[in-house]
Amino acid sequence: MKNPPIARCRDWTDCLLLLSAEAAPACDTALTDARLQHVAAVSGAWYLWQAGLLPEPMDETACVWVIGAERLDAGLGPGLARLLGLSGLRSIDIGPRAEGAGACRGSLDTCARDLPLPAVAFCFHPGLEVHPDLIGPGLERLLAGGVPVIGASYSIDEYERDAWVAGLGRLRLSQPVSNPWALDPGNTGLEWGAWMWHVEALPEAGLHRPDPAEVARVRLLSEMVAHSRLQGLWPQPAPPGSSFLLPQRGGGQREMIHVFDGYYLDPASRRVYAVDGGRLVPTETRVPEALAAAWPRDAGDMPRNLWAAEVKRRCLLQNPD
Repeated sequence: MKNPPIARCRDWTDCLLLLSAEAAPACDTALTDARLQHVAAVSGAWYLWQAGLLPEPMDETACVWVIGAERLDAGLGPGLARLLGLSGLRSIDIGPRAEGAGACRGSLDTCARDLPLPAVAFCFHPGLEVHPDLIGPGLERLLAGGVPVIGASYSIDEYERDAWVAGLGRLRLSQPVSNPWALDPGNTGLEWGAWMWHVEALPEAGLHRPDPAEVARVRLLSEMVAHSRLQGLWPQPAPPGSSFLLPQRGGGQREMIHVFDGYYLDPASRRVYAVDGGRLVPTETRVPEALAAAWPRDAGDMPRNLWAAEVKRRCLLQNPD
């Protein structure tokens, strides 16, 4: 299956013609609806092909799983089969809220224990900071059996949070790839399937459940990012927790840390600064000494992001609880 039909799709019109016996709809609204109906199958087929993850052999007897299936990705089997040049393909939706005939209404651990392994498993937008239980025996069985596990993220920052939680469980995600078939169904500025990736090989030491306390820190970061988006403050002027050197009038430089949403911390005085008229202006807020001292200067982007989220929650929000 070196050149499946998805490889010949140049645009959505090509894909829709392939997926339907009828001509692709000419009306933009109808076209958008048809795109949404097939976005999971098209994205999944495209990624399997371009990443070289198509199982060999793969025929009509194969089965695919959709872990945590929701409205846009449930029951993607028929569309995926057409895009891969197969006459049929069975898909099983996995999860406690899975619907439809043949769904496995249980946890991934339970379903992976009770069902034969699939040829491919999809887990679009897993939100691992909310669902860390996905990292466990069920996923371990899939990876040990050589099953490709494909995921997707709305944004790079969502991917980075998933990758961090995966790392807490000894998993490693591949580098994300921009998906040309991604769609924004709600005009939110976030595209379904924007970045595609897969889980890399099972580590020799196996998987373990991520530390709940560390997962809670990632969940807080996700909440703080969502708050910033709702306030129209995303993207940020600088990565949360990053620092820069500010020249001083009398000579020398002062290090400043961007916390979140255009607020900055002077680590020497622990005072928070806001931007007013293009200038940094001190506020009445000071960051607690222990929290300021915990800034992970050299620990990498994600640890600094996590620290900044805690500072935002404790020091920048009017009602942090």
